Amino acid sequence: MNESLHFKNHLVAYVDVLGFKNIIMGLKGNKIKQIEFLNEYLIDATIKAKQIKSVKGKSNIKLDIKIISDTFFFSIPCESTDMVNSLAHMAVAVGFLQSYLCSKGIWTRGAICFGELIRDLDNLVGPALIDSYLLESTDAIYPRVILDTRLLKFFNGSQDLVSKVNDIQFDNWQGQKLFYLNEHYPLIDTKFSDDLIFVDYFNGFLGEQEEHSLFLSSIDCLEKAFHEKPDIYKKHKWTQRYFMFKQDRISAGVEDIHGITQDSKTFISTYKTRLARL
Repeated sequence: MNESLHFKNHLVAYVDVLGFKNIIMGLKGNKIKQIEFLNEYLIDATIKAKQIKSVKGKSNIKLDIKIISDTFFFSIPCESTDMVNSLAHMAVAVGFLQSYLCSKGIWTRGAICFGELIRDLDNLVGPALIDSYLLESTDAIYPRVILDTRLLKFFNGSQDLVSKVNDIQFDNWQGQKLFYLNEHYPLIDTKFSDDLIFVDYFNGFLGEQEEHSLFLSSIDCLEKAFHEKPDIYKKHKWTQRYFMFKQDRISAGVEDIHGITQDSKTFISTYKTRLARL
């Protein structure tokens, strides 16, 4: 290894594609479909993840995304003094990736951690990467990207972390970046939720017509996914409940989304019945 390489603190997201082997094997023998899939997976998804537009104009955040087989590796050089801004950028980047891939029937799961990492053109190695991999494998469970609870040491509890990150505004992301259920909603199904904070990727569907079409495509893909075997069915059932919960909150005005248009609200609420039938 190059002697000039050394560890630096980073935020790292390990995002795994669920069922990647089956996707690839399903395209075996069809080179055109393979190329189309790889373009969407390797190129379009990465471009989508990097489309962040900071409300303050130029950002000093240095986001890097690497893809190895069925895994996306996000990393941002970060110190504790810039934790809020870095977490907000990471959540939006991951959220854009997840919402885009949902529309292609590609479901993702992962974890975001903070720690030491070596990052250059050829190398990506360190404790932060290992931690994020282990969390994805053991705790994420469903199609979501969770936050390492050790990030709480930089904040005054879960609500402080979520509030500060969600207060950061972006020109092309509406609403909160992180999801954390700390309230009881008697009229809304909350049994999909646990105590973990995760990237609120549903909000990647709230925007212009392009994002609306992504949501419709995601419902189409979710319908098809419900015919999978029981262990996979449970994961998609979680996604259905998460989507419906978000629809209820947005329609009822419980979740304050700065700048959301009435068209977006109407569009999102319109498809709740279709989701409920799954």
